[in-house]
Amino acid sequence: IPRELLQAIPGVEFTEMERIRDNSYCCGGGGGVMTGYGDWASKNASKRVEEGMRTGADKMVSICPFCHYNLNEGAKRINSEMKLVDLVELMDQVIAEPE
Repeated sequence: IPRELLQAIPGVEFTEMERIRDNSYCCGGGGGVMTGYGDWASKNASKRVEEGMRTGADKMVSICPFCHYNLNEGAKRINSEMKLVDLVELMDQVIAEPE
């Protein structure tokens, strides 16, 4: 459903990353990975941001707050200007208030 939501937003050009669904891998943000395996989580987050950059996108959307944090840190680590956006916050911005 997150993909369907993104594709339904006018003006959003949805682009898939190279590794998706069954071929995807964890950024290292959730499940206590950052705490137990911080170096691994940091490197994986940076790799995922680099993969996002290769698509030409200027934003990546995450639904998990831990992934959002870790990917932001990964972007900083490699001096990327990639913007990380939380899906719920994005939906809040695009849904019109009832009049």
